[in-house]
Amino acid sequence: MGRRVGKTTPLTVGSEDEIADLEEAYTTCKGSLPAILEHIPHATHDDEPRLVKAINDLIAQGSLEQTKKWASTSNDKAAKLKRAKAAASQAKEAEAAAKELGVWDEFYGSGKKGKRNGDKDESGLQALILKRQQDRSGALDALADKYAKLEEKAKGKGKNKKRKSEQVGRMR
Repeated sequence: MGRRVGKTTPLTVGSEDEIADLEEAYTTCKGSLPAILEHIPHATHDDEPRLVKAINDLIAQGSLEQTKKWASTSNDKAAKLKRAKAAASQAKEAEAAAKELGVWDEFYGSGKKGKRNGDKDESGLQALILKRQQDRSGALDALADKYAKLEEKAKGKGKNKKRKSEQVGRMR
């Protein structure tokens, strides 16, 4: 039996459950490593070397058949670096959100529950959700304005072409 992955993680490292999930994910994702990492619950880029080794062992044992996708994605160093950078970026974002919500100590510091920002535990989260909704709304409005301007330009060009063709027809 393996060690426990995390407090909320239902699987243990190297357990039969994890191996069964890996086989199912490999088959479902047709050997695509990024898809497998997303498919396995609680898998992070830190688990990637261990999971790649486990799948390679399953292939060597004959439990799984190696796919072209697996051969290319499991050895792609640039993609691995990109996943690591994305994970680091997400970790920074999560830490910033934890500070904003007043739960940084609980998750990153001493582990003690501290005073949370806001009157209720949910108010900080609610404020963060509302802020993100406003940001998305602003981005959608900006996109709508951009495409409205492009549409107006396209309509204007169409009218000019029509007028020019009418003038050419009159000249003949």
